[in-house]
Amino acid sequence: MKTAINGKKLLRLCLALLLVLALLPMEAFAADNLSYDPTGDPLKFTGSGDMQNYTRAGAPWYSYRDKFRTVTFANDSITSVGNYAFWGFTRLSYVNLASRMTRIGDYAFSGCSSLQQIKVRGSSSINQVEFPTTITSIGSYAFENRSRLLGSFLLPPPVTV
Repeated sequence: MKTAINGKKLLRLCLALLLVLALLPMEAFAADNLSYDPTGDPLKFTGSGDMQNYTRAGAPWYSYRDKFRTVTFANDSITSVGNYAFWGFTRLSYVNLASRMTRIGDYAFSGCSSLQQIKVRGSSSINQVEFPTTITSIGSYAFENRSRLLGSFLLPPPVTV
């Protein structure tokens, strides 16, 4: 009988702990050297350096793909968007890139059929699509199936596509 009571107490303690953890703000989820905050819109990235490459549907924030319309890279020291980073984010409409970004990976925004605007964070440009002057590489199919982005992309030299 004493074991059953201890088991019930342990179960109650575990449930209470899970309840407390569920109530805490979900800030600063870490993915390699970057952190992201999935609690609001935009999906905001902070940190520095290159985002790691992912496989299809393999980015840690993929489960939030139907939630976000905007992605923001909040630090200018973030230098790349990894392969498949936002693959299949069909609600994604706006992307704010860091001003020192050098690479956008393969399939990074592929399948983002609602994508309407790509800007350098903080820019006042009226262009629909704007890349940082530091961009040197845009991966294969990086913007495949992006029906709402109209016109051609103006790329700073010397970009490899």
